[in-house]
Amino acid sequence: MKFFAELKRRNVYKVAAAYAVVGWLLIQIATQVFPFFDIPNWAVRLVILFVAIGFPIALVLAWAYELTPEGVKRVDEVVRPESITRATGRKLDFLIIGILLVIIGIFAWGRFGKHAPTVEPVSSKSIAVLPLENLSEEKENAFFADGIQDDLLTSLAKISDLKVISRTSVMQYRGTGAAHNLREIAQALGVENILEGSVRRVGNRVLVTVQLIDARHDRHIWAERYDRTIADSIGLQGELATEIAAALRAKLASEEKASLEVKPTSNPDAYILYLRAREREQVVDATVEDRSAAEQLYAQAIGLDPGFALAYARRSINNSYLFLQSQDQTQKLKARAEAEEALRLAPALGEAHLALGFCFYLAEKDYAAALKEFSIVTASSPNNTEVRGHAGAIYRRQGRWREAIVTLERARDLDPRNPAAARILANTRVMVRDWPAATADAHRVLEIAPESRGPLINLAYLEVYRNGDPTAAKAILSRIPLSPKADGTILGNIWSLSMLQRDFAAALKILDEFPSDQLYPGNALEQKASYQGYIALARGDAALAQRLFEKVKPIFEAEVRDHPDDARRHAYLGWLYACMGRKEDAIREARRGVELEPESRDAYHGALTASNLALVYARTGEAEQAIPLIERLLSAPGTPEFGSLASMTQAELRLGWQWDPLRSNPRFKKIIEGPEPKTIY
Repeated sequence: MKFFAELKRRNVYKVAAAYAVVGWLLIQIATQVFPFFDIPNWAVRLVILFVAIGFPIALVLAWAYELTPEGVKRVDEVVRPESITRATGRKLDFLIIGILLVIIGIFAWGRFGKHAPTVEPVSSKSIAVLPLENLSEEKENAFFADGIQDDLLTSLAKISDLKVISRTSVMQYRGTGAAHNLREIAQALGVENILEGSVRRVGNRVLVTVQLIDARHDRHIWAERYDRTIADSIGLQGELATEIAAALRAKLASEEKASLEVKPTSNPDAYILYLRAREREQVVDATVEDRSAAEQLYAQAIGLDPGFALAYARRSINNSYLFLQSQDQTQKLKARAEAEEALRLAPALGEAHLALGFCFYLAEKDYAAALKEFSIVTASSPNNTEVRGHAGAIYRRQGRWREAIVTLERARDLDPRNPAAARILANTRVMVRDWPAATADAHRVLEIAPESRGPLINLAYLEVYRNGDPTAAKAILSRIPLSPKADGTILGNIWSLSMLQRDFAAALKILDEFPSDQLYPGNALEQKASYQGYIALARGDAALAQRLFEKVKPIFEAEVRDHPDDARRHAYLGWLYACMGRKEDAIREARRGVELEPESRDAYHGALTASNLALVYARTGEAEQAIPLIERLLSAPGTPEFGSLASMTQAELRLGWQWDPLRSNPRFKKIIEGPEPKTIY
């Protein structure tokens, strides 16, 4: 008792409390502020480590030393009547109370405060280039006007002193003519200046007219008219970008100026073919046919000008996407060769580094190498949203979630009316279980694209994740009209929500009325019979489930045999085996999926294969292996996945039939009955 009394007299308890609240505050500052200054994650971990290490040191120092009017002295050197530990204790009390009040105030403001939306000041050096009007008599020459606009945006994106809105966000204003309100457009895009104009092509001549307007203050800044041959118009985009920068008083670095003066080719016919290829490549939701046509046009342009580095670079990017769509190894090899040729011809060309980055990212999955190339592109083209969006996706795979969010927010700011950019950010918020932000982002996507189905799916599952309410989720999905032939994506999600409701009759009715044996076109692993088997299993009809699973087993096994290095296929087969009661086979395949795509290599997809392993363990009676994995994954990003049986959220663990084998386990009960764990990222 004397020992504890001495601890109290020497203020050790109060030092511990003060250290705890100050340490907590420092950690919060580090985790919230460091990412916005691009300080790496290891620095945050270092702060946490130092705070943890310092705690016992602070207690030892509080025991051994005492603050006196003459300074810090060892306790045994202080005469007891002269000790001021009581006064020091009162100061510590005030410090602890003060910091706690600040913390409580922050929490209260965040929870109950009515926050006015923050409006960032609009830069006077921000600009949006509206689609140039095609005034040519031949309407098919629209590609030429679009090409000049696209090249101009590419050139402006290289100027670091400007904020340039991406092409996707401005294309919706095509054809609005004199009726459009420039001030409203500027407000929607978050810019001060608008460039608009027209292009007329007659034979070998091109007439380009442009005007730059301060839309927020309704002020005309600058206008120009260019009447040139096609050959002379090839370098026009760099000239225009230079004059716009001067009009907006933007500083041009020497390397930026030099880059703007470079002409991509001197062959007008090759340039025309290049513009036609870009038109075909940039079709919304470009198909394999669109990209194959673009690939041929790029090839023709290169045939006319073998030194056309930009055409090589864009052809490489196009072929990387073709590989992603078709998995044709020929496209992968061609993409790499074309990127390397573009770099050989023009080592400083940003698009060439972008092309090589796409090869590493989409085809070879070498994420570190891809980021290295993307950083070169960002340095030479700071307004390039294409590279920022993909860099954000790579950060997710690397487990750098905060950097991913910051990068994707920057991409969205430069492309504010692009629903795809807003959607990937919304999905990333879901992956880190930031339900309020994910909900706000989904509503933002709906505001941009009211007909989009993706944000409605987001909002539906957020009703489950946030409120555990699949009924409300189904009501949201009911707003989506289904196609006459039935829509597998939407019906698959309605099926999943019906299973969460334990409405097995409704789930079976969805499948019985679906016209195809495969729910999702092109995905052989999404067989209707396997979903029917899940219903039978959930109802306790093991014999019927076994017959249905036997029906699809050869399909799943063939997929693994044909794609032995695909982690997702092994995961699906492992789960099927688990449902069939083939324990050893199930665990083997599920573990193989984790080996092929571990979280250390891909934090996003790896987390999903790990969640599948937890599900297999649960189904096969390995609760002691399943539950520690569940506990870890519940606080790990990347595991929530709409409609997936292995999706890892507390609400789905509580509601999902697939987790029924764990219901009687005390540790599992504690997981689903306790507060939702905080996601650590």
